[in-house]
Amino acid sequence: MKAMLNVDLAFQKLVGLVRPIRETERLVIADAVGRIAAHPVTAPIDLPPFDSSAMDGYAVDATNLDSVAHFEVVDESLAGRPATHALSTPGKAIRVFTGAVMPKGGNAVVLQEDVAKHGNTITTTEPIHRNQHVRQRGHDVHRGAVLCRPGTRLSHFHLTWFAACGIEEVTVSRRIRVGVFSTGDELAERGTPLKPCQIYDSN
Repeated sequence: MKAMLNVDLAFQKLVGLVRPIRETERLVIADAVGRIAAHPVTAPIDLPPFDSSAMDGYAVDATNLDSVAHFEVVDESLAGRPATHALSTPGKAIRVFTGAVMPKGGNAVVLQEDVAKHGNTITTTEPIHRNQHVRQRGHDVHRGAVLCRPGTRLSHFHLTWFAACGIEEVTVSRRIRVGVFSTGDELAERGTPLKPCQIYDSN
């Protein structure tokens, strides 16, 4: 009888037989949870794809403003429906809502809680700084940024970024194929008669 291999040597022999999986497949991202990315996935667009308001308030041009500022509200910008006017002259403001496109010429958002409104005029006594409450284009992800690298196990976190970037499909490694076998003279297949010294294979 041949001597039995110890566990470490047997494991080394098994590892030596392992080969990387080269085959890949394309999946819609909803089916890719838990799969392994085969190639880098990069962002095809900036996120957000435009300068947007981070809060509900008023878009203004904050250049050279004093501590007290008065603005005439001339338009509004909603998410999915941008303003038609630009802030091309001083003293103008455009009502904006969270996620809305920043109007041309606007570089700051004054919170709606920080103004006194009288008709179409707003007044603020709080200092206004450029880019306050503005999510600039590419703030979250720049176009070309690597969203995941090869070998990454894809989670809902990754797939959310893919969806936000408009990515519909991803290339993943095919699933491994696993075979299970049982050994032992005492084992019998289910559905066959048992010999006196046998048990059914339940693995």
